[in-house]
Amino acid sequence: MPLASKGLTFGAEIQRDPKPEDYINASFIYHIPPVNTWRAELDFDKIDYIATQGPMKSTCGDFWRMIVEQKATGIVMLTNLRDGKQVLCHQYWPEELNRTEEYTSGPVQIKVKLEKEIKHPEVTERAFQVTSSIEPNKCFTVWHLHMTSWPDMGVPDMIQLEGLMDKHQVLRRSNELEGPTVVHCRAGLGRTGTFIVSELLRKHVHEGAYVDIAGIILQLRRCRPFMVENVKQYIFLHEYANALISDPARGVSE
Repeated sequence: MPLASKGLTFGAEIQRDPKPEDYINASFIYHIPPVNTWRAELDFDKIDYIATQGPMKSTCGDFWRMIVEQKATGIVMLTNLRDGKQVLCHQYWPEELNRTEEYTSGPVQIKVKLEKEIKHPEVTERAFQVTSSIEPNKCFTVWHLHMTSWPDMGVPDMIQLEGLMDKHQVLRRSNELEGPTVVHCRAGLGRTGTFIVSELLRKHVHEGAYVDIAGIILQLRRCRPFMVENVKQYIFLHEYANALISDPARGVSE
């Protein structure tokens, strides 16, 4: 179980004794501000991300219910749907433009319409129109950034990763995104953790803060165990930090 957040529950603000079926395998990732000392710390007053596993066929409704309840309007997806015949993540959005799919989670119904899909070299960008039975008269847009070139248990191409982060930050700065960004790969651990640490490193380096990679990972693992899964990903983060420090203009999106 995640240590700091212990997983998300549906309707957590009104449930005093949530049932097992009310839990979803997702974790709040709290803010880790830049520091001028050697130790990174969590700021429990702000949630920057929600880290989760890729939805299964049986949990797509739960995934969208989480999006609605947490008022998250951005998703970063870091996995392919399949690897050969093996399903890595169920497709939780409509196949075709302007098509609407309906999903159910307990008493909640969610409708998702694919409004836009643009394929860039490093990422596919989608926009969904979402409505739910929680607030049936309210419709909101959820942005979806999908990177398919990052291998499971591996590391990304650094340039492609920066392109993905650029698009995420452009949406964030233009106020298109509200609430925490939902980030997932297959299990919501290795690639998800590496992406989040990469964004934090870029922010911390540009603000002239102390670069504490081990400390950041330690704090992330307080939120969700096993974030950044292996040595390859750990080495990649040091290489990326070195690239940022060596070239101060690197990673500064327009």
